[in-house]
Amino acid sequence: MTSSASLSQLFWTRGDDSPVTHVERIPPRSGRPVAWPGWAAPAFVDACRAQGIISPWAHQASAATLAFDGANVVLATGTASGKSLGYQMPVLSRILTDPRATALYIAPAKALAADQLRAVAGFGLPDVRPATYDGDTARDEREWIREHSRFVLTNPDMLHFGILPGHERWAVFLRRLAYVVIDECHTYRGVFGSHVAHVLRRLRRAAARYGGRPTFVLASATSGDPAGAASRLIGLPVTAVTEDASPRGGVTFALWEPPLQPAFPSLPSSPSSPSSPSSPSSPSSPSSPDVPAPRSPSAAPSSDADFDPEIELPQVRRSALRETADLLTSAVVAGTRTLAFVRSRRGAELVAAITRRQLEEAVPGLGERVAAYRAGYLKEDRRAIERALLSGELLGLASTNALELGVDLVGLDAVLICGYPGTRASLWQQAGRAGRAGGEALAVLIARDDPLDTYLVHHPEALFGRPVEATVLDPANPYVLGPQLCCAASEAPITEADLELFGGDPARAAVAGLTASGRCAAARPVGTGHTPAAPTSTCAAPAAHRSRWWRSRPAGCSAPSTPSRRTRCCTPAPSTSSRASPMWSTTSTWTTRSPSCTRRSRIGRRTPTTSPTSRW
Repeated sequence: MTSSASLSQLFWTRGDDSPVTHVERIPPRSGRPVAWPGWAAPAFVDACRAQGIISPWAHQASAATLAFDGANVVLATGTASGKSLGYQMPVLSRILTDPRATALYIAPAKALAADQLRAVAGFGLPDVRPATYDGDTARDEREWIREHSRFVLTNPDMLHFGILPGHERWAVFLRRLAYVVIDECHTYRGVFGSHVAHVLRRLRRAAARYGGRPTFVLASATSGDPAGAASRLIGLPVTAVTEDASPRGGVTFALWEPPLQPAFPSLPSSPSSPSSPSSPSSPSSPSSPDVPAPRSPSAAPSSDADFDPEIELPQVRRSALRETADLLTSAVVAGTRTLAFVRSRRGAELVAAITRRQLEEAVPGLGERVAAYRAGYLKEDRRAIERALLSGELLGLASTNALELGVDLVGLDAVLICGYPGTRASLWQQAGRAGRAGGEALAVLIARDDPLDTYLVHHPEALFGRPVEATVLDPANPYVLGPQLCCAASEAPITEADLELFGGDPARAAVAGLTASGRCAAARPVGTGHTPAAPTSTCAAPAAHRSRWWRSRPAGCSAPSTPSRRTRCCTPAPSTSSRASPMWSTTSTWTTRSPSCTRRSRIGRRTPTTSPTSRW
């Protein structure tokens, strides 16, 4: 019996006073393999077989064939179903057969991008040159990546902040861009997802500027209406592949409610009664009739005499963090490789610290095989923890949701989830981190002292046997659309055709509002003499700012004349009028400039800056 199976037996043999409220058994499932598609590159097929991948599953081949034929596709299957191979097959086959093709991979987390880099580099294919381009990339490596890498792995924030603003330096890469892979696309929901949707539209616009027409391949966990959500995300029609043909080991899923404990577990005894003559009288004594003792309503009774048995004291549940630490300790002692998900960074550190202390007391030296993982660690520390977990050096790891997304953690036996993560999709994503090698797995949801968690552990039908939530995002949100249009305008002048790309009528309304507020202004050609003609639908910055920005500044501009890559556009001198004075240029256009552009702000944060400026 495996360690996870022996640990699962503890939940099946629970008593009446057990904190386990429900145990759900998910049976194993067999896979359905198919032959390799005829278009797959022989070098890629040989590399897969060398790694033990004899043949793809049916859903992998179906999604890969659609992507190879040029259709935008989303592969929405369960956790550990092999979605990575579904997009690696068409992307790497195209790179191997077309010496000029490039591909861009977008992941919501650095850990996921690093995991995919290991997977792609592990194939050992020639001339692919994969590389990550994110905040951890050294600046001396970024130029090499722009010029030589053909498979760039990044995230939405770096795409918005580091690639699109300097798209001129990525012109060759964007012109040859054949595929854009968006992994874990179900995480792009709400306001954040709406911002990412416009970042992807800006990517499409920048690629089209240089002649690129990439095919989008999206990977998602099981969700409601994956085709509709993916279509709203990228702004193009998408075909969904949802039938999961991969094998899966059995899963034991337990719901755990921490036990109740009395509010005051022990009451201190008093050496003498307050009414005893041997006790001195004091103003603060309860026996004093003149001055009552100050007492907080929530304070614990100071003695047995103060305790009234008629009053029912409230009971509280044991901390979910403490329960998680105890279960993690038991799992490590049993030799079960376990991952504990905690909702906060501080909680993850606390669970790891408690577990290490308890293990050192039980088995000296065993505490060194437990660690914490969260965002904020140095790149080297995160990669070292990931390697130790994959190699088996670590038996227990307390992590935030940084490891929730499809990182391939082969060999894990159990997952502890401290508190309901908020959605059923996230719940199954976290539970799916265990058993990825096809073996038996154990997942435990530990309820917090929270009404929602309490309801779920006593109503398992709300979790099991029900579809997961749909991914909801609204790219037409004016509070998202306006700043994103400012960012797009700072990258290149917006035309009427671009407004259709950004949503049509909502984009026109947003541009009208930006123009009325002075954040953007339309360009209009110069008529005969000194009278300007009617405005046109296309605008452009003056040529002196676009192609010769390093020269002396024009009259009325308050930007510094010192050459700077961060000051490519100029801001107007202060003006008392509601609109700044027009700037004339050799391109026969004029534009007003506003310091309220948000191009250099992080996604979802409307932080005003003074450079660069907005124009539409």
